[in-house]
Amino acid sequence: MIALNFNKLLGIIFLIIIFIFFTVSIHPIDWGIKGGLVISKLDSEVTITDSSSIKYRIFGLLGIMSVIDLYEKLDIQAEILYVPKGGEYIELPAPSLSDPEEEGPLMDIKTFLDVIEIPLILKYNFYNKFKLYGGISFNYVIKAYSINDYSNYNTDMSEYFQKIGFGINIGAQYDLDNVQFDIRYQKGITNYYKIENTSSWENDLKLDSLFFTIGYLF
Repeated sequence: MIALNFNKLLGIIFLIIIFIFFTVSIHPIDWGIKGGLVISKLDSEVTITDSSSIKYRIFGLLGIMSVIDLYEKLDIQAEILYVPKGGEYIELPAPSLSDPEEEGPLMDIKTFLDVIEIPLILKYNFYNKFKLYGGISFNYVIKAYSINDYSNYNTDMSEYFQKIGFGINIGAQYDLDNVQFDIRYQKGITNYYKIENTSSWENDLKLDSLFFTIGYLF
């Protein structure tokens, strides 16, 4: 689990701000908006058997972005995105404890996180208007909650989740005039679940996401 105290976070943000102001002072900057879809999955240490599965969930995202031209083929792109994320864990019915010939309840738990993401990526224009990129994402969890479809019970899970997390981004982009078509994979590197409990399937809970977005630069 990655732990980051408030002072270290402030130090990182301060260095980023200094770098951005220095870069903007010597390079032009373009602003824009973007939106699209994110396919999210819970990456957990839970043991998957024939009777259980972890499923992806699909959400919409929206945000703003800025692009700084560094050199002929290098750009820096920074974004602030609102990204709902989550996943679904399903355990198929097992025999009832009271009557072995009857099936027990289906366990269907959906976990949702409302996240503000700040990706910082370095892009390389490798051919014409096609670009490859990589970078890091700073994530802040606004709210976390889960829904159990069997009991129709919603649980606020915010107190059990880390507020700050990180992800590694890799992706590809195609620019058509002022329009960006983007596909991105984000590998979560932070364990968001606070409580160390080996009996819980959420003991080690990371977020892996696939983004499909369209952006427009003004």
